[in-house]
Amino acid sequence: NLTVLAPRDIGELKTMLRWTATHDGPCVIRYGRTSVDLSARYPSAETFTPGKWETLETGDDCTLLAVGSMVESAIAVRDMLAKQGVHARLVNASSVKPVDEALLHDIADKPVFTLEEHACTGGFGAAVCTFMAENHLPAPAKVFALPDAFITHGSRAILLDECGLSPEKIMADIINTLKQK
Repeated sequence: NLTVLAPRDIGELKTMLRWTATHDGPCVIRYGRTSVDLSARYPSAETFTPGKWETLETGDDCTLLAVGSMVESAIAVRDMLAKQGVHARLVNASSVKPVDEALLHDIADKPVFTLEEHACTGGFGAAVCTFMAENHLPAPAKVFALPDAFITHGSRAILLDECGLSPEKIMADIINTLKQK
């Protein structure tokens, strides 16, 4: 089985690379163009287990499942949501495949939002939706991902904003979604 990993920062990338040396099977590591270091706020673990996600922050109103480069954005989203009175759990979903089945069962009672810098079609959000459907759990409230369309060239920040993936646009969309629940 293919293992697909997406590190949140340079520290987790190093841990994953060490893990791949002992892994017997195909593995893909998706990582962003820019180097991010979140270790001051979230020290990287020394070990890594595919299919076991890391809860970075707790919260009772909803859950943000962030993949790779979107963990940094999800931190900003969570901080903005807190100022609006919404307390979101923040999860570093570092293993795109396999998913953390136990955690998905645990969080199914609250709205779930997935965040990824990947195409919506066939991406992490789709994998979470499939798992939830197969296990008779509620689908994520919203999948934040790139459209399955051509995206022009430009700076990452501008393109993410145009695709609705800037922290400000994600936060506003989450607030609107929660109001409808």
